Amino acid sequence: MQNWAVGLGASTMGAELELVYPYSQSMSFRGFYAGGLSQDFNETQGDVDYDIKAKLGGFGALIDYHPFASGWRFSGGVFASDTSITATSTITSATTIGDNDYVT
Repeated sequence: MQNWAVGLGASTMGAELELVYPYSQSMSFRGFYAGGLSQDFNETQGDVDYDIKAKLGGFGALIDYHPFASGWRFSGGVFASDTSITATSTITSATTIGDNDYVT
């Protein structure tokens, strides 16, 4: 039972790479990295250019407890997020937004 396992999968954050060490029949240690989903959004509305970038990802370390002789498990551990969102807007000419006047 002392064999390492490597897995590939998909999660809400994108592709996932997983490494599992089965400590016993009822306990295993698992590490993973998930990521790869990103989105860029560029649009001009009126006299304003918008540039938005988003990236999802992260890695974690878990301990899995298997109380039954099946794939069902309880998991606990830590997760470090590598998720980011950046947004910028640029005024291309003198414009009014709401009650405010902006000059380039």
